[in-house]
Amino acid sequence: MQLIIFGKNSDDKGSQLEKLTASILKQQGYTSVCTNVVYAGASEVDITAKFNQPFMGTPIVHDVIGECKSNSKTIALPEWLKFLGKIFSEEVSGKKVQGCFIALSGVNGNVIGHYNTIKK
Repeated sequence: MQLIIFGKNSDDKGSQLEKLTASILKQQGYTSVCTNVVYAGASEVDITAKFNQPFMGTPIVHDVIGECKSNSKTIALPEWLKFLGKIFSEEVSGKKVQGCFIALSGVNGNVIGHYNTIKK
């Protein structure tokens, strides 16, 4: 699926994509959805949310962090690795976190290859 977002500038497009993503997550049952969250060290995440998975009477809470890219060009490996670094930083602090990477123009072959490797 291809989605086009019109905006005054790239910041406006990015903000619209973050709001759209937050809305979709809420519709899918995610809670505590926030945009533009800043962590220690000035690390900024576009989207954070929680997902409660029912499990034998006690839900398991999954933390989710997301990055929204409204660039006109495909995303290259450095941007992908920067996102993975944010996930790693959260995991080092003891959290189990899942990532959500949304790129309107897609990602290049290096990112796809890296994703397929770590997915295994």
